[in-house]
Amino acid sequence: MSEQNTQESLELNQKQIHKISSGLCCVFGIQEGVELVYMIGDGFEDNNAQALGSWIEKQLVILSPTNSEGLFEQLKQHLSQKLNVEELH
Repeated sequence: MSEQNTQESLELNQKQIHKISSGLCCVFGIQEGVELVYMIGDGFEDNNAQALGSWIEKQLVILSPTNSEGLFEQLKQHLSQKLNVEELH
């Protein structure tokens, strides 16, 4: 029998997701509005911040991070690609 990776992926609560969402909004200059609801959200969110929160939750499943180290930078890079804009430094 081979050993299996027993590390569980990182789970963030809504407060942590909100903080990451706020940070990404700041970095990308995302303003209040609804433009992102259908671009990156699920279509049921009320505003850009909620759409970004939904997108972050989906990315956590895809990326399956085991810790928060470098997570913001990963999400920033993925969002930059998703929005098809130059990555901000």
